[in-house]
Amino acid sequence: MDEFKKPTPKEFSEMLKAIGFVDSTHKYEFFYIERDLVKHKQFDEELDIHNEDNNT
Repeated sequence: MDEFKKPTPKEFSEMLKAIGFVDSTHKYEFFYIERDLVKHKQFDEELDIHNEDNNT
């Protein structure tokens, strides 16, 4: 089920651009990502740590 892992913020941004979103929406992208990470933190702590490692 690896294909259903949540995207990193960078990957999410690229997906939005691919379907027609533009850079001016970036504030909204990260607002939704941050809200989603907080909402699911108890389920996704390992994945969140993995994503942070990829972004450094």
